[in-house]
Order: sequence, then structure tokens, then C-alpha cells
Amino acid sequence: MEYIINDSVIFKETEGLRYKDQAHSAIQLSVLQSGVLAEIIKAQGEPIHRDVLLSIVWEKNRFPPSNHSLNHNVAFLRNSLKELGVNDAIVTVYRLGFKLGEMIHVNHQDVILPPDDSIGENEEHSSDD
Repeated sequence: MEYIINDSVIFKETEGLRYKDQAHSAIQLSVLQSGVLAEIIKAQGEPIHRDVLLSIVWEKNRFPPSNHSLNHNVAFLRNSLKELGVNDAIVTVYRLGFKLGEMIHVNHQDVILPPDDSIGENEEHSSDD
């Protein structure tokens, strides 16, 4: 899955962050940083609880859950996105967790290939015209 943030920055969980017009990642992210950003994006502007992030990201990757580690990784993400021109991307929700900032827009982009048989069908239909 590829996420385009504010039509200027691309985030891929396996590659990190980069400007939309660059081919290579500008900022590499750890598995925890990528997981946190992906989960916050998937929440689509709704707050995501700290415990949920720790459960999904830390435990999935077999790291011991730690609020200090979560705070450190969120701070890194904020600074990285700011460095790429995306300000106020991650907002703290007091006594709950985090969410995307109100001025942040994310588009999801999947690469979907058509089934092999659809190519033949399209050719058949075009030859009948």
C-alpha cells in the first residue's frame, strides 16, 4: 500500500517517506515507525488509542510495549514529516492517543493488475466493432 500525504509526500511501509517526485526514499523508517504511521493513517482522522498502537505495532513485531518508545517514535515521525513539508501531521489526543491532523489529506494507492483473461476479452470486444 502506498499513501500520498497532502499530495506531496509518499509513504510506503517497506520503503519509508519520500517526496512525490523522487524515486528513492528521503527518510528511512524503522518497522515501529512505519507501523505507527500506517495505523494512524488507517484510522482516517479518528483518534487511535496508545494501547491499541502498542498492541498492534509493538506486539506484532515482538517488541516489548513501551510508552516511552511510542512517544519517541511519534516524535521522530512528526519531525520527519515536518522536514518534508508536512506540518502538524500527527496530533496528540489528550489521555487517549494520536490522530492525523485536521489539515492532513491522505490518498491510498494500490497497484492492481488486471486478470490475465481480461486482456483477451478486451481484444475480442474491440475486434467485433
